[in-house]
Amino acid sequence: MRRGSRSPLTGAVGCLALAAALTVLAPVKPGFFAAFLLWGLAVGAVDATMNMQAVDVQSAFGRSVLAQFHAVWSLGGIVGALWTSADGRWHVGLTPSVLVVAGVVLAIAVARAALPAAADPEPAGRTPDALAPPDGATAVVPWRAVALVGGAVVCFYVVDSGISSWSSLYLHEVLHASLATAAIGFAAYQATSLVSRALADLAVRRVGSVPVVRAAGVVGGLGLALVVLAPAPAVAIAGFGVTGLGLAVIAPLAFATTDRLAPVVRDVTIARLNLSNYLGFVVGGVLVGGLGAVGDLRLGYLAPLVFALAVVALAPAFAAVRSVEQVAA
Repeated sequence: MRRGSRSPLTGAVGCLALAAALTVLAPVKPGFFAAFLLWGLAVGAVDATMNMQAVDVQSAFGRSVLAQFHAVWSLGGIVGALWTSADGRWHVGLTPSVLVVAGVVLAIAVARAALPAAADPEPAGRTPDALAPPDGATAVVPWRAVALVGGAVVCFYVVDSGISSWSSLYLHEVLHASLATAAIGFAAYQATSLVSRALADLAVRRVGSVPVVRAAGVVGGLGLALVVLAPAPAVAIAGFGVTGLGLAVIAPLAFATTDRLAPVVRDVTIARLNLSNYLGFVVGGVLVGGLGAVGDLRLGYLAPLVFALAVVALAPAFAAVRSVEQVAA
């Protein structure tokens, strides 16, 4: 982005709030679908630009901090779940609930837009001139490296989608948990995701990204094995928790690689890498549900297990050295 990602992020957050409000205020179906389309576009823009900002901050600090930003994201998911639970208890209703949340988010976006403009942070020890390619050269995105890291992101979101979409149904229908207990599976996954992301940066600083990613795949695979083999709801809930403790670090560490893969064009790289999460999320939901329809959801969760173990094989891609590929203009 020529002007940096800060202003686009602020605008995308504002559009997200407006779109959410319009979905519950639309008087007819075409208006609802138009608002929902705007919401989807805004979500994509927020996903990309917030990671651009986080990578900028990490580069300015000169050490791993990006996972902590994703920990705040996980915290937001937990707050949203608690809000939904409270709404069910107090019977506020969908429209007032959405409007309250949209109003808060819009107020934050407006307040941020009103602050004095400031330049995006520069990477530690490097000036804008140092980031620019030499005269007569064009920066090139290292697609092979991006594809490998993106593959790990796809694997993570296959698991994430499978848990967010089907964990409650699995616990209720296959393991015969009550509806109240069935909701705990996803809550356990979110809670441990928050913990792992909060601690991941410290682990990366001590041992590096590759060992952390490899361990994440192994731990995530063990968690999903518990889910598949669970004889009772408590074991499956523990399995979902173990899965979050491992695999939740993959997304932030993947975006963190973009500053090493191609610092000159890292915003472009982040935008391309961001597509991997949507691919994984769609594949995960369909794959787990499809296999579950053939047998039951115990069979369905074998697919995320395979994808979790694939992360182990893709871990070396996270060791990309800091370099920029260039070609003559």
